[in-house]
Amino acid sequence: MSDGTLTLSASSVALLLGLVNLVALIYVVGVRMGRLELKTETMWELLVKGAMLEAHRAGVVTRGNPSPLHVRPEIARYFESFRMKLVELYRDAKAKQLSDSEIVFIFATKFADELANRVCIPTGINLGMALVVALQLCKEEETDGTVRIETPDARL
Repeated sequence: MSDGTLTLSASSVALLLGLVNLVALIYVVGVRMGRLELKTETMWELLVKGAMLEAHRAGVVTRGNPSPLHVRPEIARYFESFRMKLVELYRDAKAKQLSDSEIVFIFATKFADELANRVCIPTGINLGMALVVALQLCKEEETDGTVRIETPDARL
């Protein structure tokens, strides 16, 4: 090594190639995971939007003037026993700047059984509709501190 040449042993070359391969693998896995996450988020957003459209079509939520959605009183009363837990979770999620679909996902993971037993079974609405109704009730609570519910005869 006195003449300025660099010699690498076979083990050094193998180690260097192994590190390069490891970095490439981490990059590829990261890119694929990012794509998978984006696709999953997109699918979840479509499911949430579909549930909201279905809830509107079924008359579970109605459109008021000029355009906010309102929950029918017959449905809203089934949420009263756990509405404040939903609102607290909603406010925490909003403080973290989560999207509506992310909040609905959180509701699904924490309240699916409660929604199924206390809302879906007695009313006959599906879980997707119950989740978006829970979100809408929280939004109404946030608007002015009270849940605004329009009368049934104002439905579209």
